[in-house]
Amino acid sequence: INLGYGGNLKICLQKALDRGADIIIEYHPDNQYDPQTLPLFLEKAEHGFDFALGSRFIHPKEALRRQMPLIKFIANRSLTFIDQFVLGLELSEFHSGFRMYTRKLLRSVPFLQNSDDYLFSFEIIVQAVFFEFNVAEVQISCDYHPDMHTANLRKSTIYAIGTFKTLAQYVRSKFFRAPVGPFKKVLANTCPLCKQNITRLEAEIQDAVSKKKFSIYFCTPCQIGYTAPQPGNFAEFYPSTYYSHLKTTIYQLLQIRRPGIIKSLMSRGTILDIGCGDGALGNRFDEEKYTYSGIEASFAKSRNPRVKNVGIENLAEKPHSFELVSFWESFEHLGNPLLALKKSLRVLKKNGFLVIEIPNYTSWERTVFGNRWFHYDPPRHLFHYTPVGLTSLLANEGFTVLEKRTIFAPEYIPIGLAQSLLYRISPKLNVFAQNYDRQFAFFVPVLLIITAVLVAPISYLSYLFGGSPIQLVVARKR
Repeated sequence: INLGYGGNLKICLQKALDRGADIIIEYHPDNQYDPQTLPLFLEKAEHGFDFALGSRFIHPKEALRRQMPLIKFIANRSLTFIDQFVLGLELSEFHSGFRMYTRKLLRSVPFLQNSDDYLFSFEIIVQAVFFEFNVAEVQISCDYHPDMHTANLRKSTIYAIGTFKTLAQYVRSKFFRAPVGPFKKVLANTCPLCKQNITRLEAEIQDAVSKKKFSIYFCTPCQIGYTAPQPGNFAEFYPSTYYSHLKTTIYQLLQIRRPGIIKSLMSRGTILDIGCGDGALGNRFDEEKYTYSGIEASFAKSRNPRVKNVGIENLAEKPHSFELVSFWESFEHLGNPLLALKKSLRVLKKNGFLVIEIPNYTSWERTVFGNRWFHYDPPRHLFHYTPVGLTSLLANEGFTVLEKRTIFAPEYIPIGLAQSLLYRISPKLNVFAQNYDRQFAFFVPVLLIITAVLVAPISYLSYLFGGSPIQLVVARKR
């Protein structure tokens, strides 16, 4: 997986540390920088500096002489002036990619909390300042040629906005004694999928049902998030309304897309629906053409004879017995997705289909609402998938992805956006909290429905521009 600038650099830095490196040089391989200045960085380390940044602007006219684009020159100088003012650090440049790190620095600053994109390069400078390390600069030369790699306008704009966010976090962390983001030291957490510690803490959330707190981590190598800790008994975290008849009726009216997707893949066959609720989806199929079976958790207690309340762990269907296995908004609830995929692979016939519909971790809603994002929903949602991460996971487990796209799910998207808005206003406006706050038992659901109707056009417009919080992946057994 291309992990992005910051993601790739995290892997490189971690591997260098694992090999015992005391000094690490970052040097880009597109021949943009002159490597003859590399010994100057080593001299800075020998003189007690923990971090050294290459600068193209110790003599600013030299950058223009080497054909640095004027717009980049102006943008860089403007950002540097702001950085100098906020950080109180007299560096002539904060934005080059030729630099030196010491082991002492990297073992002290929480660089794994940084962005996986270009912003990483700025965040680690500000971290060095925040944690009071000695910072130096080295004069470097940079040649601008056709083969060099550079960020496009969109990424450059996102980076520039990100630098202001980082400076704001720095001010809050330093002067208000409330460390946030890349300035909050977080203990390393092991990813349950790849078993590596290259993870960052994304959010800390109190569950509205149980009032217990959970953390959301994101694994850079996997590009998948996960909830920690995973509870041993899940039944206590599902409110009584989770499997209500009203909810089932509403979903039956709105989920017409699901049988349509299945019918577009096969005109007849056997279906195994994992995490099927009460198995109402099976009523949408002609029994002469389709054989429907469902799997649910034991605590769901479905009375549908076509549903087995055994959970994915106890799935014991015959090998090669289904043409299609589906996870409709259930895959994120599984504590062991690798086991689920292995079992799915076993029961699928050759060239059988796997259909997964789940929340989209890369949705703009997550960025805007943070720990109040409706689709985080810990601990019911145990893993949080990016399209890239899910595709890689499926490929590693024996599936070929045929299609991946965002979709408009009317039963999830407007209500999810409405709940995120209300929850951002106040935790008491969470519809799942009604078990504990009786005074809001009637008011919140009504307010939620009204808000959902109002924001429905916005959520649909977001879907049209690729911002849906729900993604669909169709894969085939190899």
